[in-house]
Amino acid sequence: MSAEKSIFNNTVAIITSVIMIVWMISSYFGSMILHLFEYWYIILPALLLYVISFFNTILSPRKHFKYSKIKIVCHAVVFLLFVGMVVGESDLFKSARILTAIKSDDRYFDTLILRENGVVEMYGTGLLGNTETCYGSYRLKGDLIIFTKLPDCKNAYIPSVMLWDKKQKALFFNQDENGGFIKEKHFLNYFEIVQ
Repeated sequence: MSAEKSIFNNTVAIITSVIMIVWMISSYFGSMILHLFEYWYIILPALLLYVISFFNTILSPRKHFKYSKIKIVCHAVVFLLFVGMVVGESDLFKSARILTAIKSDDRYFDTLILRENGVVEMYGTGLLGNTETCYGSYRLKGDLIIFTKLPDCKNAYIPSVMLWDKKQKALFFNQDENGGFIKEKHFLNYFEIVQ
C-alpha cells in the first residue's frame, strides 16, 4: 500500500467518523432523521464513505495493519459512542420503573415514566423521529401523582397533579369545575398505562 493511498484512506476515515459522531450527537438536539433530510448533501456521502472505509478497514490484509491504525481508532470511537448512547438511554443504570404511560395524538407521542427514586422522565417523539426528553420529580398520595418538579417540556402538557386509575389503567389529568378528575377517556385527556 502506498503512503499516498494510506494518507487518503486515513483522512477519509477521520472526516467521515467526525461527521458520523456529530450526526449521532445531534439526536440529543432534535432528530437525526430531520438532520438527514436537512443536510443530506453532507450526511449521505459521508455515510457512504464511512461504510466503505469501515469495510476497507475490516477487509484489509494484516500486512497493512500499520497503515490502518488511524482508521481502526476512528471506527472504534464511532462504535463506542454508539454503544455508549444505547446503554445510556437504556434502563441499565436507572432506578426501576413504577409506571410507564403513553399519550399520543396525530403528530406527537408522549411517554411518561415514574421511577422508584421519585424521578419523572418524559419522552416526546414527533414526526420523523424528533425527540425531546425532560426530567422532573413526583410523590404519590393515594391515587394521586403530585409533581414536585414538573418536567420542562416544550411540546408536552403536564399538569401538577394526575389521578392514577388502576381499574381503567389510565392517568387522568383533566378536572371539572369542582376539582374532581374526569374519568372518561376522551382524545388527549389521559395517559394509557402500558407497564
